[in-house]
Amino acid sequence: MKGHDSLTLLLIEDSAGDARYIQELLHDATELEVRANDAGRPDDPDKTVTADDWGPTLQHETRLQDGLDRLDDDPPDAVLLDLNLPDSRGLETVDGVREYDETVPIVVLTGVQDRDVGMEALKRGAEEYLVKGEINASLLVRSVHHAIERRAQERELEQQRDRLATLNSLNELVHEISHLAIGSTTREEVESLACEHLAAADLYDSAWFAEAGGTDDVVTARAQAGIDRAPAETLADEAAPTRDDDPVHPIFEAIRSRSVSVAQDVQGGNPWEERVREAGVRAVAAIPVVHEETAYGVVVLRASASDAFDSKERQVIGRLGEVLGHAINAINRKQALLGEEVVELQVQIPSVLDQIDVALPPGESITIDRTIPLGDGEFLQYGTVPADGVEVLHELVDRFDHHEAVEIDDPKAETSRFELRLSEPPVIWTVAEMGGRIARFTIEDGHFDITIHLPPGSDTRRVLDVFKAEYPDTTVVANRKTTRDSDPAQSLSSVVSDELTEKQRAALEAAFFSGFFESPRENSGVDIAESLDISPSTFHHHIRAGERKLLRTLVERS
Repeated sequence: MKGHDSLTLLLIEDSAGDARYIQELLHDATELEVRANDAGRPDDPDKTVTADDWGPTLQHETRLQDGLDRLDDDPPDAVLLDLNLPDSRGLETVDGVREYDETVPIVVLTGVQDRDVGMEALKRGAEEYLVKGEINASLLVRSVHHAIERRAQERELEQQRDRLATLNSLNELVHEISHLAIGSTTREEVESLACEHLAAADLYDSAWFAEAGGTDDVVTARAQAGIDRAPAETLADEAAPTRDDDPVHPIFEAIRSRSVSVAQDVQGGNPWEERVREAGVRAVAAIPVVHEETAYGVVVLRASASDAFDSKERQVIGRLGEVLGHAINAINRKQALLGEEVVELQVQIPSVLDQIDVALPPGESITIDRTIPLGDGEFLQYGTVPADGVEVLHELVDRFDHHEAVEIDDPKAETSRFELRLSEPPVIWTVAEMGGRIARFTIEDGHFDITIHLPPGSDTRRVLDVFKAEYPDTTVVANRKTTRDSDPAQSLSSVVSDELTEKQRAALEAAFFSGFFESPRENSGVDIAESLDISPSTFHHHIRAGERKLLRTLVERS
């Protein structure tokens, strides 16, 4: 194109006189524009700008086929189209251009007697029509610009419809994967089904599940799908980037930021971009799979469209990462609660009681029997305390900020039950996020003894780091894989684990450890409901539902 902001127009017209007339009209229109712009430049009066410098470039063909060839070789901004040509007649001429190019703006040129034909041309895909005997310079220029603007608007609309359809499909896909993930029984199943469904959709070429190494500098693939549309060797290469080799890979940004990271319009400027371009990939997205503070890995999606993964699409796939993280966390928690094989971490904290003014008598101990998560970082702990340890317990609660309150059933009794409420306790919260649980917690002989059970494969280093941040003198007594003893109670717990909801289990455990089932009852349903932040009627509903499921299991198996 010539000059400044000039257009390239393709005139397909077999009449030499009409073609010359169109050229003259365009020249007249641009002469007026040049004069107007010259009048606005008093600071440079000696500069001369002509219509040739400013005006549009006009390409001219006399046959439809020659014009279509021009669309390939030198695409214009708009087409001025006579309907009756040597190789095409009437509205078929509009059809021919529109079938060949769906996007180029078309201004149809008709005779005076063909106004109805001009209206029909608009229905066939033209943007404007002009009657040759009524054309003047301003009308011609205005019609060309209107045609270009109208076609551009029709393209934001088409793109919007396409994006909306894509988002609808993606939402349905995420919903389907979420439903399947929540019902899965192993982490491997969650990872595989997510990759398989994402790669099977028309939206993406392939998907794989990446897990970062201990230093977050190396990632490995745990699951992958879409190999039929991405060469296996290329996917394998990309599945093992290192930060040194591929520092800008979206995986590392997703790991760091805990948010979706995208590379669009991949050009091949570094090793990993060159690898994916060879496989026809033009956009890559890395979706962090997290649950609260725990990161389980990254889902990597690859697409052939360079503009894939816009902001709305990133929001949808970001939710998928949260769902997968929740599903994996639930599986890990169930494995830690019910699985026979666990990672057992035993620690001792020697100097905690040195920070308070009262001491626990020799041979006496305070035990915490159960820790119940309430959600949003809130926990309830139930335990027993001797009469000589009540003051120690109160001092400890006052000592630690995350201990909110403690209630002791009978402080004067030889041994009493207590309920301790905690808010965002770092260690307990971290263990819960990882799907683990506090197996034993004892305060005796001046120190804390804590045993934690975590799912197989858990990163115990993370738990120990939190311990040492809170209690620098923490010592590790044991860090090992172990098999828990199975007993009838454990078997029963395994049977009902798939039937009791988390709220039902929390209500039953809180009731049991607070003495609700003792005779006489040590705490009422109203008291326990208040501790759980639920209404008494809801508490009793959970208790009844849980009891019914337990009894049904016992009766059916007896």
